[in-house]
Amino acid sequence: MVTTYDFPSAVHLDIAGIEICLVGDSAAMVVHGRDTTLPITLDEILVHCRMVAPSARYLSGTCRLVAMSPALIMLIIF
Repeated sequence: MVTTYDFPSAVHLDIAGIEICLVGDSAAMVVHGRDTTLPITLDEILVHCRMVAPSARYLSGTCRLVAMSPALIMLIIF
């Protein structure tokens, strides 16, 4: 399992034969530049999931949210 947040990264994972990717709440810090993962919303996570999904011919995705988010854990199979 490897973390990814965008289409180009997901394409590389797919080509490399990685079967599962994580689109997680860490996007708040890594992509959005926030101090913690807590402020990220479900809508923001879903934007990243939508960016990853089109690249996934063989890749399954898991979307994870923090415990204080509106949803505890959300599993998305692309």
